[in-house]
Amino acid sequence: MTLCECGCGHETEIGKVSHKPNRFIVGHSYTGRKHSPSTIQKLISVNKNRPSRIGWHHNSTTKKLLSIQLQGRIFTDSWKRKISVAMTGKVHSIQHREKQRIAMTGRRHSPESLAKISGSRCNFWKGGVSFENYPKEFNASLKLKIRDRDNHTCQLCNRLESQFKRKLDVHHIDFDKKNIKLSNLISLCRDCHTITTQYKDYYKSSIIWRL
Repeated sequence: MTLCECGCGHETEIGKVSHKPNRFIVGHSYTGRKHSPSTIQKLISVNKNRPSRIGWHHNSTTKKLLSIQLQGRIFTDSWKRKISVAMTGKVHSIQHREKQRIAMTGRRHSPESLAKISGSRCNFWKGGVSFENYPKEFNASLKLKIRDRDNHTCQLCNRLESQFKRKLDVHHIDFDKKNIKLSNLISLCRDCHTITTQYKDYYKSSIIWRL
């Protein structure tokens, strides 16, 4: 057993490339370390004329090594909390979101990748409830009745059905497909419907409170 050299007492992992115990766990290599004034000045002088790394990318070999090194890595709870705190309230700029959109456009998972995130391996797996059939009464006529009642408006974001290229979804507030009472059905756009599916507990209580 090899303990992290920062003194935290946690056991380090075996390196994916070196196949030897790592000296530190993730994020602990610089814990408590401070550069001396002379070292700081040296770093400033070295980096002063260094070209900008904006737009710079790793080559394919480095990407492969990084991928191997990160496979199966488990972050500690304290490290997860640090990431959570750092990301809380963070809003990406319009330019950054546009870059993400362009990067993801047309991207498709390989069959191997799909196999890893499908079924029970998916974070949102709920025991296969999505394969259950809806009652016969949950038909086009009932859905139209709900949309008419809600003025063809998404009840979360308030966008009109006319703003979309498809009809609004009819959502079961308690996520029970068999409960087709009018009070349990609500009109949502596809975006909002997708979000409610991912965060069921929050939106179940939130929608009930709104009503």
